[in-house]
Amino acid sequence: MLQALCDALQFDGIERRHLFALGGTTAGHKDPGEHSSRLRPALRQVLESMELASAFASDRNLTVAGGNTLWASLFPEVAELPRRERSMARWTLLDPRARLVWCDWERAARDYVHGLRLAAAAQPRNQRIANLIGELMMHSPEFPAWWSEHRVQERSTGLKRLHHPVAGDLELQYEIFTSVADPGHSLVVYSAPAGLPSQERLRLLASWGSEPTGAPARGIAES
Repeated sequence: MLQALCDALQFDGIERRHLFALGGTTAGHKDPGEHSSRLRPALRQVLESMELASAFASDRNLTVAGGNTLWASLFPEVAELPRRERSMARWTLLDPRARLVWCDWERAARDYVHGLRLAAAAQPRNQRIANLIGELMMHSPEFPAWWSEHRVQERSTGLKRLHHPVAGDLELQYEIFTSVADPGHSLVVYSAPAGLPSQERLRLLASWGSEPTGAPARGIAES
């Protein structure tokens, strides 16, 4: 009954949790990941303000809810996908082009598999995550064996090495943040230390993407 009331009143996550707390229970009877939420304008603005950092927001379904222009330039194949298919894990494991982007593809792919297992355990009733796992089981040669390892990990920082056809090789530090106002969204930011070649290459890519006739991809913060 409380869940139906929350849906009827279009409560956000905070309001939903507060109502359930007042009722002496939790909001866990219905998986919030089933609802694909759009980014608030303020969060879209944060993404686009990062001119020298590639940033995107991931929702509870592990799909990319929005990304800035530099992220779309760095991962154009992902940015062009429909919202329901726009998953970094799905792209990494199923798109052959991902093997050319990630310098250490197997490590990147395994990281996504382990993160997916953690998300599946946290959201056992999320049908979209279950569907993604089923799709990877069917179409990724490596996924079944890696999934059977039963490894989980939750990394909020680390180093990613990738190759871009225009910018070249990049070593980027990533940080993952969770918005207090939007607990269902995780903000993933790739950046490079000042003065290193990777930052200059990111700057080149950002300038190229900002040119009207040379942009490889637009940001998807509005999608």
